[in-house]
Amino acid sequence: MPKSVFVLDRYHVHKQLNEALGVDPERRRAVWRALDSVDAREVQRLLREAYEQADSEHRRRAILRTATYLRRNWDGIRAWRRWEGIWQGCSAEGHVSHVYAARLSSRPMAWSRAGVHTMAQLRVLQANGGTVAAAYLHGRTRPPLQVSSRWLQQLREEVETGRLLPAETLDNLPALRGHRTPLTRALRALSQFIAV
Repeated sequence: MPKSVFVLDRYHVHKQLNEALGVDPERRRAVWRALDSVDAREVQRLLREAYEQADSEHRRRAILRTATYLRRNWDGIRAWRRWEGIWQGCSAEGHVSHVYAARLSSRPMAWSRAGVHTMAQLRVLQANGGTVAAAYLHGRTRPPLQVSSRWLQQLREEVETGRLLPAETLDNLPALRGHRTPLTRALRALSQFIAV
């Protein structure tokens, strides 16, 4: 983009520093102070010190990745100071991670296409301070369910012939589930269309 200036997103720096120095908040704050002062030597010194004191190979690799990342993007960090009064920053990455990815990708659930679209809209609504209840109550009314005419016809025939009735009444009456008495026997017989 012509006449544009690369400014490194602080969200990515924060993410890198957490990965490398998450167990050492004091050193992480010191690195942030050095970054804000645009002091590359101090940043590298602090990261080298952290590397030497790291307790695992995984932590050492994370520190090396962070040092490389910061060195390669130093022009974007220098722009923080140079454009300090003009550039307000950007939180797009953080919002995408917090609003969408929390439910849809980094800690995913199973979603259909329609479900993922709806969930994305709900997450954005919630992040913007809206409530799901208000959106639901003031939202569009949905068309009624469409029931196939073939299924309705089959159901009508079963009700008219009485094939569904015994199944529906057999175990649905609490009085028929109690102890056997002459009354419960008579009620059971009636529910099953058996002569007493």
